[in-house]
Amino acid sequence: MPRFLHVTLVVITFWLVPGADAHSAPANGQNFFKAGIEAFNRGDLQQARDYLEAADGLGLDSKALTYNLGVVYFQLKQYDKAAATFQRLMGSRQEALAFYNIGLVALAQQDLPRADRAFQRVLMANPEPKLETLARTQLKRLDVKLAEPRPPQRWIGLASVNAGYEDNIALFPDSAATAIEGGFLESVGAVSGLIYGSRKAGFRQDVKLYARHYPADSDFDTQIIQAETGWVQQTGFGRIHAGLGGDYIWLGGKTREGRARLVFGLKRQDCLGLANSERCRVEGEVKQIYPQPEWEAYRGQQYQVDARYQASASGWTGSLRYRVVYDDRKNLDTGREYFSVSPLRQGVKAKLEFAVTPQLTLTSAAEVRYSYYRTPHRLQVPDGVLIIRREDTRYDLSLGASYAVSKTVAMLIEANQADNDSNIERYQYGRHSVTAGVTVRF
Repeated sequence: MPRFLHVTLVVITFWLVPGADAHSAPANGQNFFKAGIEAFNRGDLQQARDYLEAADGLGLDSKALTYNLGVVYFQLKQYDKAAATFQRLMGSRQEALAFYNIGLVALAQQDLPRADRAFQRVLMANPEPKLETLARTQLKRLDVKLAEPRPPQRWIGLASVNAGYEDNIALFPDSAATAIEGGFLESVGAVSGLIYGSRKAGFRQDVKLYARHYPADSDFDTQIIQAETGWVQQTGFGRIHAGLGGDYIWLGGKTREGRARLVFGLKRQDCLGLANSERCRVEGEVKQIYPQPEWEAYRGQQYQVDARYQASASGWTGSLRYRVVYDDRKNLDTGREYFSVSPLRQGVKAKLEFAVTPQLTLTSAAEVRYSYYRTPHRLQVPDGVLIIRREDTRYDLSLGASYAVSKTVAMLIEANQADNDSNIERYQYGRHSVTAGVTVRF
């Protein structure tokens, strides 16, 4: 642990007067508390912890006890216990002080982004001048550390298991008499790492797995495997990458299509100079789609450009994404009717996150996507034949929350509403869903 962390924590320990805010506590609880402080002052941390835990277990109502117990846990390097103990001070007059110490815990655990959020929350809690100065000092040091290149992990991974409910699985139009609804189980896995070279220049491998199962209607089950191998290169302008990939998709337990992908992109920090902790990314993809015979209408190419911007400040993180997708597919001709499956799509997505505490983050997002089908549809209608160029505008809104149980485990919940407004009635639909699950990073 850096030396300045130890010194700063010990100085703050004596800002609270032991026992000053106790309320009608049992005499033996008070005695254990005093004995714990005495043990701490003579350097016996193990005994100090035992005495303070005993006072806490006897119901001593004292913010000073809670604070000093957190300090002892910190000194003993029991960081998870320390953070949980300081968390108990939220909503009290010591909230700013608690956030400061949670930031120190995060630094000790080498979790720099969580430390940054905690110190930002100190400033938002209207601290007294001395504590404000300390928090600003830590943030300045973090600005330097977060800007430094970190030793890369050669391999990282993620696994997620979720359960949810949808009220319109098949995306039936609003005019339909009924809709297919039900629960689903969802799993996600991803592994990414360097197979040759270093973060500055080397070959990278990415593998992603996705599966969704509807127990009540397996015809809508979906499985996807994606793999990509590419070269990454750090330059003075940013980090560039280019590679080749492939996808394989199953629907309802049957193979639907395979895809070959050419990918390229650029990532850069502090790209626009509008805020601290900026990140920009521009990526492009060219895909060749090879469908199974029953999906032959979807054979062809797809071209995509994706641009993203993200910035963080004072516990808030905002991002903006623009994506344009151009499809050149075979399209579906039944003889009597003709359906275009080759839209030009453009979409904008805005996302906002707020760290309520270092563990709890609230998220909201909104997306608008416009699709223009270049070739007109030819549809049979009661009055005869309708020839119309399809245009859709889809709106997506979501609200969610995540709680970090530890550095690697998080619980998530999200509610989503999607509405598709189309100039062809059969494609006009709404869908609501809710999802909850657990994510593990390794």
